Amino acid sequence: MKRSTLDLALESDSFQDQLDGCREQVDNHLMVIAELIREESDLAAEPLPEGDDPIDQVFSGVLGDRIDSVRAMPSGTESEHRVTREKLQRYRHFNRVLTKGNLATDHMATIALIETSLNWKPVIPPTRPRVPLLAETPKAAETYHRDLYYKSALGVLLLTTILFGWLAIRRGS
Repeated sequence: MKRSTLDLALESDSFQDQLDGCREQVDNHLMVIAELIREESDLAAEPLPEGDDPIDQVFSGVLGDRIDSVRAMPSGTESEHRVTREKLQRYRHFNRVLTKGNLATDHMATIALIETSLNWKPVIPPTRPRVPLLAETPKAAETYHRDLYYKSALGVLLLTTILFGWLAIRRGS
């Protein structure tokens, strides 16, 4: 009986050590998930929160920052809206995975609020690139300057012809 009690105590201690190792491993996995969510949201400079539920805290913090950034944005280009919508799709996916695994509370209402705020922001239409005028292209500028030279030379020749003609008439020759 003493032997079996001693064996049971050793076995219980072994199981307790394994359980503690598993708990530590789960905590490490949760911190890695929280770190991935934080990196996805461009908040890598902030330290991870301490507490019982770091994933829910990080995810709600990410969504809160996204709400603030969308509300602060007066308007945006089509590409900025597209990038924000892609981030919202990733947040929806994060939310589904985290709520399915009971790792975080459901944040779909917050994500819907961000999307509504984004939909109310005006989209800046794309600007067309400026097309240079014909005289602004290098070939056209070269042709323009050459033509200007010939026209100026022709004008000077015409004026000298008129001047010499007038002088000839005046002298009577």
